[in-house]
Amino acid sequence: EWVSKTEHTEKALWDAVKVADLGALSDMLKRGPGALLWAQRGGTKATFMHEIINNDLLAGTVLFHNSVPPLFGAPLGMLKDASGRTALHLAAYKLRVDHLRYLFPLPWLDCKATDKLGRTPLHTFLRRLRGVRISNSRGDDTSGDVDRVGGAMSSATNELQTRACNEVVRLAIERDPDIGALRDTDGFSVLDYAMSLGDITIATALVAAIRPHLDWKTLLRQALF
Repeated sequence: EWVSKTEHTEKALWDAVKVADLGALSDMLKRGPGALLWAQRGGTKATFMHEIINNDLLAGTVLFHNSVPPLFGAPLGMLKDASGRTALHLAAYKLRVDHLRYLFPLPWLDCKATDKLGRTPLHTFLRRLRGVRISNSRGDDTSGDVDRVGGAMSSATNELQTRACNEVVRLAIERDPDIGALRDTDGFSVLDYAMSLGDITIATALVAAIRPHLDWKTLLRQALF
């Protein structure tokens, strides 16, 4: 059966992601956009970056960070799956802080991209973190649905994981301070979600990250008049 060169390339790339063949994946990415002509797969509309994050293949994210040219990486990073999520949203939903550490700093990824509910990746991260903590407090099993951060919040590594979450918040705000002012379709900002966590360290980290970028004179004027 005749198969196009593009289809061969697509299969090779997906196979490399599926079996975590970093050598093959690295070779594919080094070939640039020409080796990545296809974008999304089947009904899920997932890109290979969605798959890398879903499989928690951190080395794949590192390769994406280091090897994919911005001219191609930017539009690839904006592609959404069938649920309306970019790869960055998926990493946030899965609480994959190690992946987010590499993705948020990329200057050509749009950290203000929103899903179907108007949520940025940082909205998604904080909202999901709250949900997992509530589930953990009730004794629900979340191990099959989220990354180790969610399950570790009630363990001895709580402090380390909180630091990791603080770093994610800081990186996101430093990358694009305007995120702090955005509200989702429910009317909530990232600060609202941070406060609802009941975690003073994360809320403080978020306020500290936003503070240098706020126009306090304008905010005061609006409050008074």
